[in-house]
Amino acid sequence: ARPPAGDSAACALPRTTPDAAGIAGPALDSLVAAPRRADSDALLVMRDGAVAYEEYRTGGPEQRHSIQSVAKAVAALTIGTLVDDGTIRSLDQPLGDFFPAWRDGERGRVTLRMLLSHTSGVAAGRGESQLRRRRDALAWALAQPLAEPPGTRYRYNNVGAFLAVSAAARAAGRPLGAVAAERVFAPLCITGARWLGDAKGHT
Repeated sequence: ARPPAGDSAACALPRTTPDAAGIAGPALDSLVAAPRRADSDALLVMRDGAVAYEEYRTGGPEQRHSIQSVAKAVAALTIGTLVDDGTIRSLDQPLGDFFPAWRDGERGRVTLRMLLSHTSGVAAGRGESQLRRRRDALAWALAQPLAEPPGTRYRYNNVGAFLAVSAAARAAGRPLGAVAAERVFAPLCITGARWLGDAKGHT
């Protein structure tokens, strides 16, 4: 069930203590050691649906964080909701269904599934900064060639993930972040997410 918008009481997580949750001192020490060494921003330990332990490097639980490529998982979940409601026919739908320039030749074989699983063969380039510095990141991404045949090799790919998000946004008729806010974040009581985008509004 989705809590009413702004119902902070309904969104509050139950609390307990490590002892009450059956997490012995040495086990808790072991759980927190690696995140501390990695200088993690936040650590939350839950047991049976209740928060048993939490710590924050800065800012507390309301501190915003740049989640970087975790956004790819959020995008995939959101695209899944669009498949569930029929807005997108299937993850095996070709990118060319959304962008006609990708209907022909080898590029016509690229599917949403390939884009989301990093097996599309789209030239990956170097890092997400190549997208962020573009005035029209979508036009640039659509102009990228294939570096290898679609579906033949896993290669981590920000460009491919961006193309999947763009295709889903086109199918939904609105930015994917708006769909995520409604279909993924609201049921999880996540508010205030902000998506980076280009001057044309592509996120």
